Amino acid sequence: MKKILVSLYKSIRQIGVVSFVLSLAFLSLVAIYTVQGWSEPTQAPPNGNVSLPINAGSDTQYKSGALGVGGVFRAYSSAIIGPNIDNIWGDLIVGSDSGDMVMGVSVGNAWINSLKKIVINGGLTVENNGDVVIANSLKFPDGTTQTTAGTTGGVSERIIQKVTRLTSTSCSTPNNEIHQCSREEALSNYTTDVDPYGSAECHPVRIECSMEYTTDSSNSIQIEINDPSNTHWECADYNLQDYCGDEDGCRVAYYGQHKTAGDDMVRGISMFMNMEQPSWSSNLGAGLYGHIQLHSGEYNWINGDGTADNVANLWEWTYIMNYYWSACGGNNTAFSNPYVFRFTTHPAIHSKYIIYDKAD
Repeated sequence: MKKILVSLYKSIRQIGVVSFVLSLAFLSLVAIYTVQGWSEPTQAPPNGNVSLPINAGSDTQYKSGALGVGGVFRAYSSAIIGPNIDNIWGDLIVGSDSGDMVMGVSVGNAWINSLKKIVINGGLTVENNGDVVIANSLKFPDGTTQTTAGTTGGVSERIIQKVTRLTSTSCSTPNNEIHQCSREEALSNYTTDVDPYGSAECHPVRIECSMEYTTDSSNSIQIEINDPSNTHWECADYNLQDYCGDEDGCRVAYYGQHKTAGDDMVRGISMFMNMEQPSWSSNLGAGLYGHIQLHSGEYNWINGDGTADNVANLWEWTYIMNYYWSACGGNNTAFSNPYVFRFTTHPAIHSKYIIYDKAD
């Protein structure tokens, strides 16, 4: 029995030694594997820490990569998107209890409340009272621009062409045409100095274009003539085909004021002008026949046949004529264009004509 116990003891000791050796070998292998997988820190403590995951904490967090949100993204304070955003697809909602700002391809309205103003590149400002301020001009799809408030309620535009003689008596190179203010020039208050006929008349003038708004719905032009020096007859030529050349003719309103008389005389009159329609005639003569009806008389003339005519003489304050009048430096020859008329004013008279494209 004793021999059996001694033999069992020896066997147990051998098993313990083997187990110890195996355990030691296992631990050594683990230690070697751990040492081989170790990397030195890239930065000295406390730098180089692993970024925290997005969480509900109060610390500010920054993510350098893209962030996708599968549900609704909502900002409870402010939302800044930029600096260079070309398009926003979907909806952006920035809100509070006082108001919402909604932007998106599927949103019908944008509501902005409790905001002082919105300024876009300094050119467009939206005030918090609802006013929209445009710094320069409003441009339409056809390329035209508008710098004055739009017209509503039967208000229409009227081009004003103001003509005054330049104080210089020297002649410039003629532009060989009669300058007529366009709508774009009237809207931009365009000014130009011209000498329409050069040395033929030596009549340099300043033309100022502007726009006036009126409740009269007719197409019209306003021609203002004045010599500030009170020394020269002033002349302004204009092509009236678009206003007076059709069968309903035109209405010509005149207002004049004496600049030097002590009693400040003023005078005005309304006239009706009609011109021959070539398509209505079966026996056309040279030129175009014309007629002006005043309350106190009438004038008849023929334009374009080489004859110089006074179309109207109003108190010798102002004339309407169809030729290069010598008082403005011309040689008294008739205009070749039958629709061109010369409006004149006495040196002491400030005159204004308004031509309406209708005869009612």
